[in-house]
Amino acid sequence: MALFLSNSIKNIYLCRAKIASSLEMDALKHFSIPLRGLGNSLHQFEFQVDKHFFSHFEDSLIQDGEFKVLLELDKRTDVMELDFSINGAYKTECDRCLTEINLPVHGEHNILAKYSELRDEEAEVIYIHPQAHELNVSKYIYEFISLSIPLIKSYDCQSEEKPPCDESMLEYLEDADEDETVEDEIPNNNPFIDALKDLNKDNN
Repeated sequence: MALFLSNSIKNIYLCRAKIASSLEMDALKHFSIPLRGLGNSLHQFEFQVDKHFFSHFEDSLIQDGEFKVLLELDKRTDVMELDFSINGAYKTECDRCLTEINLPVHGEHNILAKYSELRDEEAEVIYIHPQAHELNVSKYIYEFISLSIPLIKSYDCQSEEKPPCDESMLEYLEDADEDETVEDEIPNNNPFIDALKDLNKDNN
């Protein structure tokens, strides 16, 4: 899961995505990679993700979005390296003007898959049974998209032909910032200056 962060965010990745039920798992069958007959070399796969994909995950951070996920799989005798490239956008509320936007999301992530009879997973390593016929990557795609969400939900929308901004809200925020700036410029009473003024009065 690239929120451009470090170990604290990777702890979220350890929790792993939860698919709601076995029926949802069947619906995500097309995210399975056939392992049997896959030679030791580089392989590329492409997946399309939309709002129906996210509906299969419990408490999904994303309700609606469209992504293209490219997976490059380097299969070797005892290990596989999976590199995910994510590009797309999802619908969310802008942090600046509170209107709905399609927030661009990009990310590059990778995991190692090792053959083992262990039923365990680590932050960047998964274990696959030596007799497994396929590997479903849907939950890893979900995790990596979730981790790629920027912390600040806004972007340079002014470069678009029709920016989605709520101009009235932006004007209100600008006016509020100007009022705060004026207040900051008003000096507070200085006790030392006040004491000097009192001293001068006494001398007079």
